[in-house]
Amino acid sequence: DCGRGLVQIDVKNRFMKGDRLEILHPKGNFDFTVSDMQGRDGRQVEVAAGSGHTVWLPLPKGTVGAFIARYL
Repeated sequence: DCGRGLVQIDVKNRFMKGDRLEILHPKGNFDFTVSDMQGRDGRQVEVAAGSGHTVWLPLPKGTVGAFIARYL
């Protein structure tokens, strides 16, 4: 949602606010910490429960087409 400055993430594996994720992008990979996360309805959520869920995250500009990976 460009108006909110958020990108849609189709969740495959559970993660939560405070987790460190890695953005995998052709221009280079980098880490970020999940500080804000919204559900489909725009409400704040603490946990992206896993496969079948969709959340919205604020990500740095220029990450269109990137993959997001969770550190184990």
